[in-house]
Amino acid sequence: MSGEGVGTDYQPAKAKKKWGQKPNNWIRSATLLFVILYTAITYCLLRFNQQTTIGDQRAWLAPLGIEFEVGQADPDAVGKPVAFVIHYENTGKSPALDFGDNETFSYIDAKAFTPVVQPKPGGLVEQITSPVEMTALGKSNPACGKVHPIDGGLAIFPTVMPPALHRSRPLQTHPRSIIAGDATLIIYGCFAYRSFSEIRITAFCYYAERTPDREFKYWPLKPCPNGGNYAE
Repeated sequence: MSGEGVGTDYQPAKAKKKWGQKPNNWIRSATLLFVILYTAITYCLLRFNQQTTIGDQRAWLAPLGIEFEVGQADPDAVGKPVAFVIHYENTGKSPALDFGDNETFSYIDAKAFTPVVQPKPGGLVEQITSPVEMTALGKSNPACGKVHPIDGGLAIFPTVMPPALHRSRPLQTHPRSIIAGDATLIIYGCFAYRSFSEIRITAFCYYAERTPDREFKYWPLKPCPNGGNYAE
């Protein structure tokens, strides 16, 4: 059998191009990468804008001050209740929902109070007392450990001054030690509420400034300067 003419129409098979050498594959890959990056960036921007909007429009509860109930008698024994009034408001732009609160008494050695010089306008200075033990408190507030929003609780609106909270707590130390200046009464408080479905906390701390020429119930309650006050 002659071999002439065999394979005269034969052409070698073309070498297959590798995946990366095909232009269409590069275009598909680049398009897919672009879509993934665009989606991720868009999501991050939306989340950022959402958090910014919530931060701008959320409720913010803030204490305005605390005072002792004037109508009560001065305490004369351990365990006697001491009544006080908390004034507060919503400084935010939306209602604070499911409001709950908790307050507790604490005491520190009066020796922990040291003179602090506070500048005043005109070059004058005022010597005040400050609880130095509170410098390490930071975001520590014992009242916040037992507070949570109350389902169906008060709704505190930003344009309406809410009613003051009337609270009472028993003394755990003899009032004579407070009145004599051996111990200092601390009032820790905490608000819990919901804003945009998130639980928010406002912690506050006040101490009774000893004023020997007044009855105990007239002593001023001042914000703790170095700890126990924060909001989140």
